[in-house]
Amino acid sequence: MKYDAVIDSFAGTALLAVFADGKAVFSASAPMRGREAAKLPVWVEDELGKNGLKLEDIDRWTVGAGPGSFTGLRLTAALVAGWCFGKKGACRAVPGALGVAAAAGIAAGETLGCLYDGRNRELIYFPVMATAAGTLVPAADPEILDAAAAERRFAASDAPRKFAALTPELPALRKLVPQLEIVSVDLPDPAALENSAVPFDDDVTRLVYIRPAVYTDPR
Repeated sequence: MKYDAVIDSFAGTALLAVFADGKAVFSASAPMRGREAAKLPVWVEDELGKNGLKLEDIDRWTVGAGPGSFTGLRLTAALVAGWCFGKKGACRAVPGALGVAAAAGIAAGETLGCLYDGRNRELIYFPVMATAAGTLVPAADPEILDAAAAERRFAASDAPRKFAALTPELPALRKLVPQLEIVSVDLPDPAALENSAVPFDDDVTRLVYIRPAVYTDPR
């Protein structure tokens, strides 16, 4: 039996899911904020162990590529790159936005706008489309928008009519785009990442960062 694992980092949370021959085995999530992130490798091994698995049993890894925090995405990507070192066709990066869109509900042929708190009074807009076969794919490159740019963008004729965001980020987003109805998503659907058509190309560097503000003391 072949095992695939999905690991994603978003809004201070880590998500792990394992699939066997395309069928879900288990899914687990845990807070991973600040220093909690140091326990991520141990947590992954513990969750695998609870289900009778070891790291060596995972044949392929899918890393959530964001949008997400710089530290969280880099940590998960670096771990998977280490676990897959020396293997061929063992890992890939897939936008975590696909899982958000799937959890929010998206029909074949529909485009949904995934929104993220980009900090600095900005948001990240990541449109996701469902193909006729139901497979989720990015509909366009992500955009960074302030309130004025977002109002213009989402008033355009080609803007989606449905939007979704992670629950912890909704308060900040509603201040930026109060005109939008946004579906709240507690946990992304890892099956959307598992079923992605992105090839296992062993490249987990294509990440979409949310860049927190950085302040330096005057010198």
